[in-house]
Amino acid sequence: MSLIAASAFSLTACSTGDAMEADKAMTNESMEKDSMEKDSMEHDAMMSASYTTYKEYSSAMSKYDGNRVVLFFADDAATSSAIDKTFSEDAASIPEGTTVVRVNLESHQDVADKYSVTSAPTFVELDSNGDAKESWVPESAADLVTGAMSN
Repeated sequence: MSLIAASAFSLTACSTGDAMEADKAMTNESMEKDSMEKDSMEHDAMMSASYTTYKEYSSAMSKYDGNRVVLFFADDAATSSAIDKTFSEDAASIPEGTTVVRVNLESHQDVADKYSVTSAPTFVELDSNGDAKESWVPESAADLVTGAMSN
């Protein structure tokens, strides 16, 4: 191989290696950015209003920031059904920064007992430790706002 061909080969190999390293760095940077955006979106989602099931909530309680209110409901109670339908279809009816946790009174009697809930529907506002701050019996979904959220 001539000196010129060897130099050209060396430069090509060097620039190919540099390009591969640059691509790798850009890929890592892109992955980090995607991960940060995902974390930010998850945080924003948790800070916005959300309506979740007890199962979802209990599996990842730490990711729910802000106000937390448990809605104890019964399938056969008309008011419970109306509140559930409102929150399921219109997340804007839940105040920003509030998570409403949907708990079936009959299926989760242990949770109802913990908060001394005996009828549905009942809202229970939780403190940061998961203890009850206040509870009230709503007549409609709007009572979420006029209940503890107004304090």
